[in-house]
Amino acid sequence: MAPAPPPTGNLAEFSPLRLYYLVASGEHTARLRFQLPDRAIEVRFRKGNPEHVSSSHPEDSIPEFLKAHKLLDEAQLERAHRALGDFGNDLVSAMFGLGLLSPATAFSNLAEQALAVMLKAILAQAGTFTYQDSALPSVKVMPLGNRWAVLTALLRRIPLAEVKLRLAGDADRPVTKVEGRVAIKDLPLTPQEARLIHHLNGTASLNELAGKFPQDSENLHRLVLLLRDLDLVSVAGVRATGSGVAARPDTAVERPRAASSNPTREAPARPASAGPPILTPSRGVANLGTSPRIDGALHTPPRLIPSRGAVSPAAMPQSAPPVPTPQPRLTPSKGAPQPAQSEPAPASDVDLESLRALANRMKDDNYFQVLGIDPKANAAAVKAAYFKLAKVYHPDTISAAASPEVAKLKEEIFATIGQAYRVLADDKSRANYAEIIEGGETEQEMLPLSQVLLAEEKFERGRNLVRAKRFAEALTTLDEAISGSQEVAEFYAWRGYAKFFALPDKKKAQAEANRDLQTALQKSRHCASAHYFLGQIAKLTGDTRTALTQFKKAVELKPDHIDAKREVRLLTKK
Repeated sequence: MAPAPPPTGNLAEFSPLRLYYLVASGEHTARLRFQLPDRAIEVRFRKGNPEHVSSSHPEDSIPEFLKAHKLLDEAQLERAHRALGDFGNDLVSAMFGLGLLSPATAFSNLAEQALAVMLKAILAQAGTFTYQDSALPSVKVMPLGNRWAVLTALLRRIPLAEVKLRLAGDADRPVTKVEGRVAIKDLPLTPQEARLIHHLNGTASLNELAGKFPQDSENLHRLVLLLRDLDLVSVAGVRATGSGVAARPDTAVERPRAASSNPTREAPARPASAGPPILTPSRGVANLGTSPRIDGALHTPPRLIPSRGAVSPAAMPQSAPPVPTPQPRLTPSKGAPQPAQSEPAPASDVDLESLRALANRMKDDNYFQVLGIDPKANAAAVKAAYFKLAKVYHPDTISAAASPEVAKLKEEIFATIGQAYRVLADDKSRANYAEIIEGGETEQEMLPLSQVLLAEEKFERGRNLVRAKRFAEALTTLDEAISGSQEVAEFYAWRGYAKFFALPDKKKAQAEANRDLQTALQKSRHCASAHYFLGQIAKLTGDTRTALTQFKKAVELKPDHIDAKREVRLLTKK
């Protein structure tokens, strides 16, 4: 196991971000307590992943948070307090047990409360800390997500002005990415951040890069601060090793650091047999005066969901010999990586069973359940849920240590997640699907997800065949799609259009096509494609007035329907 923070210390010597990194990268199960001037904040970790946050200050309490966000009122809180004895004296358990909080929505709200409290610790410039190996009772566990996802979420909440102050001593020195205990590819970076990493090649300073890419200045500053505290960049040859020791060349200029009576020095090269380096205080940060406020002025990241995963550590920094590190794996229910091994080993039975259970459950879940969102969620919520799950189950997250079965299960799970996203990302498709879910069907009457997936695949193929004007093949494929899922309006709309061209008897073809298109509209009044195809058939048969009416209806239902808008313009000009 990698070195942990010392039992006690001063936040002037160990920045809270640095302490978080040491616990997370070392995969420790521990308690990290920050004693600040006005409150004590405690963060509990399990194998490097944060699972509980608490504060001694009344304004940080869960009840105050819930009341401030109008999630509970005084009467409901009083009811929960009266029932504490029935729920192990745990207030959150009482709220859930009494039905005052919905498990479907409460987690994200409680995670936001925990992040807001943790941010106050991360921003602290004065105070002390204590570290202790300690596991939390399972009843109090509320995992906040992957350790690096939480850390990046916290970083994105730090005001930009403070980010720049923390980097003030490094902003004019060339920045180079290096290897560390965490692999850069395993961090949940945005596409913009991932692109900017390629410019951290030692040829330009942070200020120079910000001037060259002004539109990415904020992303650059936050990225460099994150990578600096994770030992993944070297600033003009200055870097911190995984142990917290700052290694620098003879000509390096000292970066600003808090006053200390015992400054650290560069550690000499260690033989391979010497073991891990001794932990010493990390670099400090500039004194920023009063603590920034925690309010709407902060940059707000996407909300976290209860995804529990881990990342694959990379080699140790160049300033220290490689130290064996665990090969963690992502699972849907366990965020903890497995113990270190000299050879990659298959996932444990628990990991495999968890993945199997999730894969099997998803076969019976509807798409909203797969993404963990409400059927009334909008497109932005669908996209956010998809990307959060993709960070956990995307095939790129499969470590080299994972067994073939783990890899196969994760690929299967991600395929289901991807299919759910494709269906729900489009407003009309989501509305159609929601109508099926909300149409009074019981759970037993709902189609198995595997059947729906196959039907969706058939539909995609059929739609592409229509676009390729291979109407006979499209008709057969769309018949198969409808036989697998008979309630999706789009299936009938596209089959109706294919029938109009595929059937040799044009009078019969038009009647059959209209029958399918009317069926589509009966199943969903929001089916814009049905109106568009009705317009096309009317236009081709010389009924321009009906065609214009149908095209306008398609645009009304789907304002970004480019083809329908073009037809309206053409017919209006005539």
